[in-house]
Amino acid sequence: MHRHEWEVGECEILRAPNVLNGLATAVAAFTGDGDGIIVQPPVFFDFYDFIKENNRELALTPLFLKDGRYEMDFDGLRQLAEDPKNKMLFLCNPHNPVGRVWSAQDLKQLGEICHETGVVVVSDEIHGDITFPGHTYIPF
Repeated sequence: MHRHEWEVGECEILRAPNVLNGLATAVAAFTGDGDGIIVQPPVFFDFYDFIKENNRELALTPLFLKDGRYEMDFDGLRQLAEDPKNKMLFLCNPHNPVGRVWSAQDLKQLGEICHETGVVVVSDEIHGDITFPGHTYIPF
């Protein structure tokens, strides 16, 4: 399978009925009761509900608007990632609802922070094929 200059083997694919079920399964598999899940609002509202319904805590690092474009708060992200209770980060790539297609540098910086702190990244990439011309979607 080749797409977006990214190769994924069939054995690496696990089917889920929908994205939210996939995210909820990852929460159950990689976190425990009371663990924090980092979320970058504004984001799809169902994220909040199933995090709370699974006895996990929300750890919010909001995106901020700069010159008409949403940006990640990498300092805030690092601070939350360094807290040992926060075990996972939900990434929207591209971001829903703000429509931001993250750059390679954005994804690299996020990945480095999470790798250094042991935070598992679960990336919702369902909107990867919906980008405006001139913007390149890069799978995380």
